[in-house]
Amino acid sequence: MTGQISTEAPAAITVVDRLQLQEVPGVNLDDRLRVVPGFTLFRRTSSLVANPTTQGVSLRGIGSTGASRTLVLWDGIPLNDPFGGWVYWTRVVPSEIDRIEMSRGASTSMFGDLAMGGAINIFSRPAEPLHVALGFEGGNAGTEQVTAAGSYLHKWFGASASVRFFNTDGYFIVPAPYRGKVDAPAGVEFAAGMIRLDFLGRRDRLFLRLDTLAEDRANGTAAVKNSTSLGTLAANYSHQMDHDSFSVLGYRTQAEYHANFSAVAADRNSERITSMQQVPAESVGGAGFWSHTGREFNLIAGADARNVEGFSYDTTLPANTVKIGGGSRLEHGVFGQANVSKGDFKFFGGLRQDVTGTGDNFVSPNGGITYGRKRFRVRA
Repeated sequence: MTGQISTEAPAAITVVDRLQLQEVPGVNLDDRLRVVPGFTLFRRTSSLVANPTTQGVSLRGIGSTGASRTLVLWDGIPLNDPFGGWVYWTRVVPSEIDRIEMSRGASTSMFGDLAMGGAINIFSRPAEPLHVALGFEGGNAGTEQVTAAGSYLHKWFGASASVRFFNTDGYFIVPAPYRGKVDAPAGVEFAAGMIRLDFLGRRDRLFLRLDTLAEDRANGTAAVKNSTSLGTLAANYSHQMDHDSFSVLGYRTQAEYHANFSAVAADRNSERITSMQQVPAESVGGAGFWSHTGREFNLIAGADARNVEGFSYDTTLPANTVKIGGGSRLEHGVFGQANVSKGDFKFFGGLRQDVTGTGDNFVSPNGGITYGRKRFRVRA
């Protein structure tokens, strides 16, 4: 599969399958994806010890910011935070992932400006007639992880569920000679769960999925902490014909982020909270796709829309003044992508129009070509 995709597409696409994910060490998914060249988080540290606002993805060194310029999809549903764009990697249980497809660079018309750095598609493990998995891991620094997952498949009906609990006391982020009374280990504890129901007809398929996350983080001093709670409800329906197919999906994400910030004295023996932040956010979106598959010609076209509403309430202390930022934005787009095969050549072309919701509309085209004969491959 990896070879077929990478040689038939005019882009740098990498596929990481279930076996590869199991062989690579790491607690969270971002740790295991570091084996892919060009993948890194904004702060280049594991999501276990990084503030959520620094967990944006950078591919090939493009757009290295906390607000990720890489679109991360889980079963076609955006995993990015609706307000800030970063990614909560703790939501996904690595052992329950079937494969991951990574496209490094904006080489397609499908995803729009959310994928300027590229796109990462995460696919859940399909339901099996009877699948049960239980796990416990422990380590130093008070690290413990408990996972439980299972699935059931009977004829046209499938059900899957997973839950994950993790806790670590963490470690000091300030060297011992410079520590003071305010310094404390940076650690995290979280609980994540997912339940999915599938209808698997011969031509019609439907899935419903709910996933949730609750986490608390200690960021290195007694007063600096942050917490997150979120949940996503999603549905996807698809219909398959002989040479055509169409699908529609919709989702709603509700999230809330809290954080404290402090000023530490020079001797690190005292600190005071300087500000508190509260960020409630909500995202509602959907998309529709139609595709045609032929011997020498393939086409996919569709449209998507997303409405995001989020606010940042920043309370400055000791003045106790509140600054409010944010608002709502409705953005939508239409796109088409096609490829034609002529002998050993394959030609690609696409076009997308975006309405950003900020008064700007733009059209972005793309094109490509691949050539393959025996073991020789060229793409552009």
